[in-house]
Amino acid sequence: IDVGDVLSVQTLGKIKVNKKLIVSRDGTINIPNIGMFLVAGLPYSEAIKSIKAFVSQKFIGMEVFINLDLARDMTILLIGNASQPGVYTLPGGANILSLLHAAGGINEGGSYRSITHKRDNRIIQEIDLYDVLINGNLLFKSPLRSGDSVIINPSRRLVSISGGINTPAIYELKDNENLKDLVNLAQGFSISATDTIFVYDAKGNMERVSSENVSFRELNHGDSIKIPLFSPITKQILTVTLDGAVKKPGKYSFNEGTTLHQIIAQAGGYTNDAYPYGA
Repeated sequence: IDVGDVLSVQTLGKIKVNKKLIVSRDGTINIPNIGMFLVAGLPYSEAIKSIKAFVSQKFIGMEVFINLDLARDMTILLIGNASQPGVYTLPGGANILSLLHAAGGINEGGSYRSITHKRDNRIIQEIDLYDVLINGNLLFKSPLRSGDSVIINPSRRLVSISGGINTPAIYELKDNENLKDLVNLAQGFSISATDTIFVYDAKGNMERVSSENVSFRELNHGDSIKIPLFSPITKQILTVTLDGAVKKPGKYSFNEGTTLHQIIAQAGGYTNDAYPYGA
């Protein structure tokens, strides 16, 4: 609840009230003949609970019913690596996902794992969107309030993983995360993964890592992880070298029927200055 919200209040008992009350600038609502209550900053359910507890103690046998009749609009400042930074007006109850959707999302250099939420020039939380996108957790520690600022910080370590993994992609790693954390973000090894992992650095150097050592292997920005797939039928391993204006040039393994488009997607796609028709 915050300043500008409208609460519908109805009572049954000795005192009759049936009004729509707006939360005033000092954060309170004034229920006629009952009292004034500070509600701004409280979760909706907690505000209702505290008002009902007060009324039941002061007026025996009296019941009060409260509903959120109209949510106030919020003005939020979004800066940093957003596609369209600026000041946005959102309906009350909107969360960080609504704000990012209004701004066209996070730009190519922005972090999904380091989003700073500030209020009154103080940091109140650091948001990691992987908790939403991978784990499905939509509850944020602190909801948005009018006047807040949200900063999309630059991304840091980007590492790709492909092959025998359940969700191959390019992932962003935090400072304290290693190869084991990357595997967990990618939903673990697939059922056909082998026990060997190949780590390629940005210069193309390769290191072989066993699955038992994933907890100890640190990763750097630009590393590429490839996990061979096990096949019960012996067959030649097909590889192709992709070079030039792609985000992750290097050697890629593929199966028969794989298209060039799919290999380019594994490599993270074209760079901004690529000229695909000149390939």
